[in-house]
Amino acid sequence: MPTSARRTALVTGASTGIGEAFARHLGSRGLDLVLTARDEGRLHRLGDELERDHAIRCHVVAADLVHPDSPDAIFERLNNDGIEVDVLVNNAGYALSEDLIDIEWPKVQDYMQVMATAWLHFIHLFAPPMAERGWGRILNIASLAAFAPEPPGGLYSGLKTMMVTTSRGLRVRLRPRGVHVTAVCPGFTYTEFHARAGMPEVEKNLPSWMWQRSDAVAREGWNACERNRAVVVTGRINRLLRAILAVVPPSLAERGTPRSVKDIRSRKAGDAKSDRRAV
Repeated sequence: MPTSARRTALVTGASTGIGEAFARHLGSRGLDLVLTARDEGRLHRLGDELERDHAIRCHVVAADLVHPDSPDAIFERLNNDGIEVDVLVNNAGYALSEDLIDIEWPKVQDYMQVMATAWLHFIHLFAPPMAERGWGRILNIASLAAFAPEPPGGLYSGLKTMMVTTSRGLRVRLRPRGVHVTAVCPGFTYTEFHARAGMPEVEKNLPSWMWQRSDAVAREGWNACERNRAVVVTGRINRLLRAILAVVPPSLAERGTPRSVKDIRSRKAGDAKSDRRAV
Protein backbone atom coordinates (compact mmCIF):
# COMPACT_ATOMS: atom_id res chain seq x y z
CA MET A 1 0.00 0.00 0.00
CA PRO A 2 1.46 3.41 -0.91
CA THR A 3 2.42 5.14 2.32
CA SER A 4 1.50 8.53 0.90
CA ALA A 5 -2.10 7.55 0.24
CA ARG A 6 -4.76 7.85 2.92
CA ARG A 7 -6.88 4.73 2.56
CA THR A 8 -10.22 3.78 4.11
CA ALA A 9 -11.28 0.27 5.11
CA LEU A 10 -14.85 -0.95 5.60
CA VAL A 11 -15.06 -3.83 8.08
CA THR A 12 -18.33 -5.72 8.55
CA GLY A 13 -19.01 -7.51 11.81
CA ALA A 14 -16.45 -5.16 13.36
CA SER A 15 -17.75 -5.11 16.92
CA THR A 16 -16.13 -8.33 18.05
CA GLY A 17 -13.86 -11.24 17.13
CA ILE A 18 -12.03 -11.37 13.82
CA GLY A 19 -13.77 -8.24 12.55
CA GLU A 20 -12.59 -6.24 15.54
CA ALA A 21 -9.08 -7.68 15.07
CA PHE A 22 -9.03 -6.52 11.45
CA ALA A 23 -10.20 -3.07 12.50
CA ARG A 24 -7.40 -2.86 15.05
CA HIS A 25 -4.79 -4.15 12.63
CA LEU A 26 -5.75 -1.82 9.79
CA GLY A 27 -6.13 1.12 12.15
CA SER A 28 -2.62 0.51 13.47
CA ARG A 29 -1.41 0.76 9.86
CA GLY A 30 -2.93 4.20 9.50
CA LEU A 31 -6.07 3.36 7.54
CA ASP A 32 -9.24 5.26 8.28
CA LEU A 33 -12.11 2.93 9.15
CA VAL A 34 -15.79 2.41 8.53
CA LEU A 35 -17.06 0.04 11.21
CA THR A 36 -20.39 -1.72 10.81
CA ALA A 37 -22.24 -4.27 12.94
CA ARG A 38 -25.46 -4.45 14.92
CA ASP A 39 -23.98 -3.33 18.25
CA GLU A 40 -23.63 0.44 17.87
CA GLY A 41 -22.32 0.91 21.41
CA ARG A 42 -19.42 -1.48 20.89
CA LEU A 43 -18.61 0.10 17.56
CA HIS A 44 -18.41 3.59 19.06
CA ARG A 45 -16.20 2.40 21.91
CA LEU A 46 -13.87 0.67 19.47
CA GLY A 47 -13.86 3.63 17.08
CA ASP A 48 -13.08 6.12 19.86
CA GLU A 49 -10.20 3.95 21.06
CA LEU A 50 -8.67 3.55 17.60
CA GLU A 51 -9.00 7.25 16.80
CA ARG A 52 -7.24 8.11 20.03
CA ASP A 53 -4.47 5.52 19.66
CA HIS A 54 -3.70 5.87 15.94
CA ALA A 55 -4.84 9.37 14.94
CA ILE A 56 -7.21 8.00 12.32
CA ARG A 57 -10.85 8.67 11.49
CA CYS A 58 -13.47 6.05 12.37
CA HIS A 59 -16.99 6.16 11.01
CA VAL A 60 -19.64 4.03 12.72
CA VAL A 61 -22.60 2.69 10.72
CA ALA A 62 -24.82 0.41 12.78
CA ALA A 63 -26.65 -2.06 10.53
CA ASP A 64 -28.12 -5.54 10.53
CA LEU A 65 -27.19 -7.38 7.35
CA VAL A 66 -30.26 -9.57 7.67
CA HIS A 67 -32.05 -6.67 5.99
CA PRO A 68 -31.45 -6.88 2.21
CA ASP A 69 -31.23 -3.09 1.84
CA SER A 70 -28.43 -2.68 4.40
CA PRO A 71 -25.51 -2.77 1.92
CA ASP A 72 -27.21 -0.21 -0.32
CA ALA A 73 -27.93 2.03 2.67
CA ILE A 74 -24.29 1.86 3.82
CA PHE A 75 -23.01 2.54 0.30
CA GLU A 76 -25.32 5.53 -0.12
CA ARG A 77 -24.41 6.98 3.25
CA LEU A 78 -20.69 6.77 2.54
CA ASN A 79 -21.18 8.32 -0.89
CA ASN A 80 -23.11 11.18 0.67
CA ASP A 81 -20.30 11.67 3.19
CA GLY A 82 -17.65 11.63 0.44
CA ILE A 83 -15.97 8.49 1.79
CA GLU A 84 -14.28 6.17 -0.71
CA VAL A 85 -13.73 2.58 0.42
CA ASP A 86 -10.36 1.16 -0.63
CA VAL A 87 -10.35 -1.96 1.54
CA LEU A 88 -13.38 -4.19 2.12
CA VAL A 89 -13.31 -6.83 4.85
CA ASN A 90 -16.35 -9.10 4.53
CA ASN A 91 -16.32 -10.63 7.97
CA ALA A 92 -19.92 -10.58 9.24
CA GLY A 93 -21.38 -14.01 9.82
CA TYR A 94 -22.67 -16.48 12.36
CA ALA A 95 -23.51 -20.15 12.85
CA LEU A 96 -26.92 -21.75 13.17
CA SER A 97 -27.53 -23.91 16.23
CA GLU A 98 -29.89 -26.24 14.35
CA ASP A 99 -29.76 -27.90 10.97
CA LEU A 100 -31.78 -27.17 7.87
CA ILE A 101 -34.42 -29.82 8.57
CA ASP A 102 -35.18 -28.69 12.12
CA ILE A 103 -34.94 -24.91 12.03
CA GLU A 104 -37.74 -22.53 11.10
CA TRP A 105 -37.53 -21.37 7.50
CA PRO A 106 -37.43 -17.59 8.30
CA LYS A 107 -34.22 -18.22 10.25
CA VAL A 108 -32.74 -19.98 7.23
CA GLN A 109 -33.70 -17.02 5.03
CA ASP A 110 -32.01 -14.60 7.43
CA TYR A 111 -28.94 -16.81 7.54
CA MET A 112 -28.65 -17.00 3.78
CA GLN A 113 -29.05 -13.23 3.50
CA VAL A 114 -26.05 -12.67 5.76
CA MET A 115 -23.89 -15.61 4.73
CA ALA A 116 -24.57 -15.90 0.99
CA THR A 117 -25.88 -12.54 -0.21
CA ALA A 118 -24.73 -9.54 1.83
CA TRP A 119 -21.00 -9.98 1.23
CA LEU A 120 -21.57 -10.39 -2.51
CA HIS A 121 -23.72 -7.26 -2.46
CA PHE A 122 -20.89 -5.29 -0.82
CA ILE A 123 -18.46 -6.45 -3.50
CA HIS A 124 -20.94 -5.57 -6.24
CA LEU A 125 -21.17 -2.04 -4.81
CA PHE A 126 -17.58 -1.29 -3.80
CA ALA A 127 -15.41 -3.27 -6.25
CA PRO A 128 -16.23 -1.20 -9.37
CA PRO A 129 -15.07 2.10 -7.80
CA MET A 130 -11.90 0.36 -6.59
CA ALA A 131 -11.23 -0.87 -10.12
CA GLU A 132 -11.83 2.60 -11.55
CA ARG A 133 -9.29 4.07 -9.14
CA GLY A 134 -6.83 1.25 -9.90
CA TRP A 135 -6.33 0.10 -6.32
CA GLY A 136 -8.30 -1.99 -3.86
CA ARG A 137 -8.22 -4.86 -1.39
CA ILE A 138 -11.07 -7.28 -0.69
CA LEU A 139 -10.79 -9.84 2.08
CA ASN A 140 -13.55 -12.42 2.40
CA ILE A 141 -13.40 -14.15 5.77
CA ALA A 142 -14.20 -17.79 5.00
CA SER A 143 -13.14 -20.76 7.14
CA LEU A 144 -11.10 -23.93 7.28
CA ALA A 145 -14.54 -25.56 7.27
CA ALA A 146 -14.70 -24.76 3.54
CA PHE A 147 -12.41 -27.76 2.99
CA ALA A 148 -14.11 -30.14 5.42
CA PRO A 149 -17.21 -32.33 5.13
CA GLU A 150 -20.44 -30.63 6.12
CA PRO A 151 -22.28 -32.14 9.11
CA PRO A 152 -25.55 -33.64 7.84
CA GLY A 153 -28.13 -30.91 7.53
CA GLY A 154 -25.57 -28.18 7.98
CA LEU A 155 -25.03 -25.13 5.80
CA TYR A 156 -21.93 -23.40 7.15
CA SER A 157 -19.19 -25.36 5.35
CA GLY A 158 -20.97 -25.21 2.01
CA LEU A 159 -21.44 -21.46 2.24
CA LYS A 160 -17.79 -20.96 3.14
CA THR A 161 -16.81 -23.15 0.18
CA MET A 162 -18.86 -20.84 -2.02
CA MET A 163 -16.99 -17.86 -0.58
CA VAL A 164 -13.61 -19.44 -1.35
CA THR A 165 -14.41 -20.42 -4.93
CA THR A 166 -16.12 -17.10 -5.68
CA SER A 167 -13.13 -15.21 -4.27
CA ARG A 168 -10.84 -17.10 -6.64
CA GLY A 169 -12.89 -16.05 -9.65
CA LEU A 170 -13.19 -12.45 -8.51
CA ARG A 171 -9.45 -12.25 -7.99
CA VAL A 172 -8.81 -13.22 -11.61
CA ARG A 173 -11.42 -10.73 -12.80
CA LEU A 174 -10.14 -7.78 -10.73
CA ARG A 175 -6.40 -8.44 -10.66
CA PRO A 176 -5.66 -6.48 -13.88
CA ARG A 177 -7.38 -3.44 -12.32
CA GLY A 178 -5.16 -3.35 -9.24
CA VAL A 179 -7.71 -4.96 -6.90
CA HIS A 180 -6.59 -7.92 -4.79
CA VAL A 181 -9.15 -10.47 -3.57
CA THR A 182 -8.28 -13.02 -0.88
CA ALA A 183 -10.34 -15.65 0.92
CA VAL A 184 -9.08 -15.86 4.50
CA CYS A 185 -9.69 -19.27 6.09
CA PRO A 186 -9.14 -19.44 9.84
CA GLY A 187 -9.80 -22.49 11.97
CA PHE A 188 -10.84 -22.41 15.61
CA THR A 189 -10.31 -18.84 16.79
CA TYR A 190 -10.70 -17.25 20.21
CA THR A 191 -13.87 -15.17 19.67
CA GLU A 192 -17.49 -15.14 20.84
CA PHE A 193 -18.51 -17.18 17.78
CA HIS A 194 -19.13 -20.54 19.44
CA ALA A 195 -20.79 -19.12 22.54
CA ARG A 196 -23.23 -17.18 20.38
CA ALA A 197 -23.97 -20.36 18.44
CA GLY A 198 -24.96 -22.18 21.62
CA MET A 199 -21.65 -24.06 21.89
CA PRO A 200 -19.90 -22.36 24.84
CA GLU A 201 -17.97 -25.48 25.87
CA VAL A 202 -16.15 -25.96 22.55
CA GLU A 203 -13.18 -23.90 23.70
CA LYS A 204 -12.81 -26.02 26.85
CA ASN A 205 -13.29 -29.34 25.08
CA LEU A 206 -10.65 -28.82 22.39
CA PRO A 207 -6.89 -28.64 23.06
CA SER A 208 -5.31 -25.20 23.10
CA TRP A 209 -2.99 -26.04 20.18
CA MET A 210 -6.02 -26.08 17.88
CA TRP A 211 -6.86 -22.45 18.60
CA GLN A 212 -5.58 -19.21 17.13
CA ARG A 213 -5.86 -15.61 18.30
CA SER A 214 -7.97 -13.29 16.18
CA ASP A 215 -5.15 -10.75 15.86
CA ALA A 216 -2.97 -13.44 14.27
CA VAL A 217 -5.74 -14.21 11.78
CA ALA A 218 -6.01 -10.53 10.86
CA ARG A 219 -2.27 -10.14 10.44
CA GLU A 220 -1.87 -13.24 8.26
CA GLY A 221 -4.97 -12.41 6.25
CA TRP A 222 -3.86 -8.86 5.48
CA ASN A 223 -0.33 -9.92 4.55
CA ALA A 224 -1.74 -12.54 2.17
CA CYS A 225 -4.04 -10.01 0.52
CA GLU A 226 -1.19 -7.57 0.06
CA ARG A 227 0.71 -10.36 -1.73
CA ASN A 228 -2.44 -11.01 -3.81
CA ARG A 229 -2.85 -14.61 -2.69
CA ALA A 230 -6.16 -16.17 -3.69
CA VAL A 231 -6.63 -18.18 -0.50
CA VAL A 232 -4.83 -18.24 2.83
CA VAL A 233 -5.38 -20.77 5.60
CA THR A 234 -4.18 -19.05 8.75
CA GLY A 235 -2.11 -20.83 11.37
CA ARG A 236 0.41 -23.64 10.97
CA ILE A 237 -1.87 -26.29 12.47
CA ASN A 238 -4.74 -25.26 10.22
CA ARG A 239 -2.51 -25.49 7.15
CA LEU A 240 -1.53 -29.00 8.21
CA LEU A 241 -5.19 -29.95 8.66
CA ARG A 242 -5.98 -28.48 5.24
CA ALA A 243 -3.24 -30.60 3.67
CA ILE A 244 -4.63 -33.73 5.34
CA LEU A 245 -8.17 -32.97 4.20
CA ALA A 246 -6.88 -32.57 0.65
CA VAL A 247 -5.65 -36.18 0.48
CA VAL A 248 -8.08 -38.03 2.75
CA PRO A 249 -10.90 -39.71 0.76
CA PRO A 250 -14.26 -38.01 1.41
CA SER A 251 -15.77 -41.27 2.66
CA LEU A 252 -13.07 -41.52 5.32
CA ALA A 253 -13.30 -37.87 6.30
CA GLU A 254 -17.05 -38.21 6.75
CA ARG A 255 -16.53 -40.88 9.41
CA GLY A 256 -15.17 -38.23 11.72
CA THR A 257 -17.93 -35.76 10.95
CA PRO A 258 -20.67 -35.25 13.56
CA ARG A 259 -23.95 -36.89 12.64
CA SER A 260 -25.79 -33.57 12.82
CA VAL A 261 -25.31 -29.93 13.74
CA LYS A 262 -26.81 -30.70 17.15
CA ASP A 263 -24.05 -33.23 17.84
CA ILE A 264 -21.48 -30.45 17.65
CA ARG A 265 -23.12 -28.61 20.51
CA SER A 266 -21.90 -29.41 23.99
CA ARG A 267 -24.34 -31.07 26.37
CA LYS A 268 -23.48 -28.26 28.77
CA ALA A 269 -24.60 -25.60 26.32
CA GLY A 270 -28.09 -25.53 27.82
CA ASP A 271 -30.97 -23.93 26.01
CA ALA A 272 -29.07 -20.97 24.58
CA LYS A 273 -31.42 -19.23 22.19
CA SER A 274 -29.04 -16.75 20.62
CA ASP A 275 -27.34 -18.22 17.56
CA ARG A 276 -26.05 -15.07 15.94
CA ARG A 277 -22.73 -13.35 16.36
CA ALA A 278 -22.44 -9.61 15.86
CA VAL A 279 -23.14 -8.74 12.25
